[in-house]
Amino acid sequence: MPRPESLYALEREHSSAAAIYPNYIDLRDRNRSFEDLAAYKMGQAVVDTGEKPSAAWLYEVSGNYFDALGIRPYLGRFFRAIG
Repeated sequence: MPRPESLYALEREHSSAAAIYPNYIDLRDRNRSFEDLAAYKMGQAVVDTGEKPSAAWLYEVSGNYFDALGIRPYLGRFFRAIG
């Protein structure tokens, strides 16, 4: 069951893109304080449907993102972390 009152966000500014995910893996593996940690990064992509291309916002997330948030799909399934 989701518990939004127990969610916290940590943000690291001015990190190189190459360091962000390895830093998350290190924090996740050494975590002793939180029930779970998930990572996300906001970005932009171009969506081209054959007419006029347009920009769309997207989130790149870790494989455990939905599990950590306690979110279950109404239909189907979400992707999951392997292992």
